[in-house]
Amino acid sequence: MSAEITQGEPIRVGQQELIPFVRVANRVRRSAFLGDDKVAGSGLAFVDLRPVALLRQGENGEQYILIRDETAATVRQLLVMAVLIACAGVALTQLGRIVRSRPR
Repeated sequence: MSAEITQGEPIRVGQQELIPFVRVANRVRRSAFLGDDKVAGSGLAFVDLRPVALLRQGENGEQYILIRDETAATVRQLLVMAVLIACAGVALTQLGRIVRSRPR
């Protein structure tokens, strides 16, 4: 797997120029089979393009604008919450067993 940041084509908007930056990740998998009476091969390619920033160039100079992946951030937060809730459930279950097993 390889990944790199690539600069896109500049886009003119009024007196400004916007230059996009994209993270390009790709993975290629291939296999071949050589047998007595058969030769076979297959391949698989995956490419993921994600915008990461814009460079705005204008009369006032340059400004980098980072692009945050809100969906990925939300999914990470939900995953952390799910793990914490599961841990709290296990802790409460164990606490309940301890309380019930104590002699009165």
